[in-house]
Amino acid sequence: MNPLTLNDLNALHQLITFIAIFSCFFGLFFSSILYRFYKKIIRQINFPTRVKTEEGYLYRSIKGTYVSKERAEEILFENKLKRRKFYIGFHRSMLKRLETERVSTSESGNQNSETSSL
Repeated sequence: MNPLTLNDLNALHQLITFIAIFSCFFGLFFSSILYRFYKKIIRQINFPTRVKTEEGYLYRSIKGTYVSKERAEEILFENKLKRRKFYIGFHRSMLKRLETERVSTSESGNQNSETSSL
């Protein structure tokens, strides 16, 4: 029986480390795929869009609660308005950032032209 040399032990350690890291990444990838399939299957379950009560019908809102038809429409409108406000704010911040970048690059261009004329 041959004893393991230091190089053999280092190679074995690197192999075990590589297998552990690879299995972690592969496990995360595989579990994310399984989770997506799970979510798709769960979403395919049909929830009733309206429920009959003694006072009338309750309708399912976007948030998953059952409310009156008017309130469900209000929740839908509020959700659309909230998304639009978010996108407007996002684009405004992008425009401000681009404007400041343009101003800063034009100022640096002016400084370069002033120094080159001297």
